[in-house]
Amino acid sequence: MKKLFVSLLAALLALACAAGLAETPPDGTTLDAWAHEEGWTSFSAYTQVEALDSAWEAAAASFGAAVGMEDLDGSTLKALNMAACGFEDGITTLTFSGSTVTALNQAGNVVFAHAYRFVETIDAALEGAPVYVYTTDDAQAGQYAFLCISLPGVASDEGGVVTNFSLRCTESDYSALFHDGYEGVTHVLVHADTPIEDVDYTIRLVYSLGAVN
Repeated sequence: MKKLFVSLLAALLALACAAGLAETPPDGTTLDAWAHEEGWTSFSAYTQVEALDSAWEAAAASFGAAVGMEDLDGSTLKALNMAACGFEDGITTLTFSGSTVTALNQAGNVVFAHAYRFVETIDAALEGAPVYVYTTDDAQAGQYAFLCISLPGVASDEGGVVTNFSLRCTESDYSALFHDGYEGVTHVLVHADTPIEDVDYTIRLVYSLGAVN
């Protein structure tokens, strides 16, 4: 199971890095780089969308064959996805406005809202891409005291994986999030207004290791 989890995490990072950056990448030292009117939806939230069940089943068949688990089904893959990139506390959406990051649940209720300030850039932290570290002075932030965020990737005009970014968070020692062999959660978020057919394609692509079923 440990090997399977690591393989799943690698697939998620491939999703985060598959979309290319804009010709002039935004400045990651301000949260404006992640400003999007509709916010960002956790990729794991799509495990709850019935219209995507066939995509998860196809992805499970491809991914299971690749990792030696031919009996892997869509339900199990969705559960593994939740473990690898899902939020606790029912969080499904993040919004960025000024210096504030707000987390919402499925019903649109606020789970937290903290003001963050930039700390530093960690070069080549995720699959060769930099991450930008932010922290809040809110003593109630808990595991969201430090946010380590990659820049949003931009989906190509020809189609492919959707615009997305990766996020890891922690209460204290954020350097531990990037050591070799990290097996913790990597949140992957996509534009909240992404068309469902693009999400369908992305699920099939990322878990089929490039051969869409």
